[in-house]
Amino acid sequence: MKVILDKKFKGWILGGIIRESSQFSQIEIDIQFLNLGKRRAFFAYLFRRYLHRLRVSKGDLIVNQNTLLYLVENNLLNSNQLNSLRCLFTHASEETLKNGNLIHVLSALEKVLVQNESDRHLLIAHGIPTQNISVVYGGIDRERYFPSMQQPSDEFVLITGDAKLRKNPNKVVEIIATFTEINFVICGRHWKNYLESKRVNFANLKVYDYEPELNEKLMRMASVFITVSNQEGGPYPVLEALASGTPVISTPVGWCPELINNENGRLIDFNADVEVIGEAIFACMQLKRKLFSEDLLFGRFTWQELAMLLYKE
Repeated sequence: MKVILDKKFKGWILGGIIRESSQFSQIEIDIQFLNLGKRRAFFAYLFRRYLHRLRVSKGDLIVNQNTLLYLVENNLLNSNQLNSLRCLFTHASEETLKNGNLIHVLSALEKVLVQNESDRHLLIAHGIPTQNISVVYGGIDRERYFPSMQQPSDEFVLITGDAKLRKNPNKVVEIIATFTEINFVICGRHWKNYLESKRVNFANLKVYDYEPELNEKLMRMASVFITVSNQEGGPYPVLEALASGTPVISTPVGWCPELINNENGRLIDFNADVEVIGEAIFACMQLKRKLFSEDLLFGRFTWQELAMLLYKE
């Protein structure tokens, strides 16, 4: 299989999908990187070291991020190739699907792979043939994300990810400011600068830059994981938290409505007020005390499952 990565792809997510799931596929992978800057080219060099480079005659896959089919829209692939191509399509929205050419391209592809049912329904509503759309969830490396065998001694609420606008950082600040009796931990990029720009300093908050090993430990030790994002493809940290035995509070983004229920967390509305979020936090803390040693995904969402869908001929 030949995989083409364009300059818009988000390396750590989509690169991880191909790298991890390919271990369970009988198909060897040839990675092609187009239109990459120096920084991306370095990542491409490292990426190639993980995978065999053997082309096969069919099963090509465009890896696409943020709803931009860069390769096709810039005529790097001509239209008569489309019906033999598959596309991993993430972060669909009404705004991006106003692009008529994009709809034409998606309709012509052999298969469009999306990360959740919400995106599938959105594409169907825009005329993409139902039979051409498949939902492929992400995988979890359970050697890295697993529950704690001992009940954590300290209780805290965990927030991860970058301080991007779509992550709703203002709501995060409001929650931390309201519940001064609860300890919060943020593990992610740009949060220190963001908090400084807001001129806030919380005694109940610790902020760490993202480090993989630290992230894994915090996922196990946290009492609750919370995300109040306005838009997500996944998000992957929700899977990581649940696999680590940590209940999740989330807005109805990505695959969260399909995964989260009152037995492993709480779904909250996009406009939920802090009182509702506070009730959810205390309820999930109770869950964690009982379920700290449980995989709240029950062994689901493995790279092997994804590989069977992603690379199936």
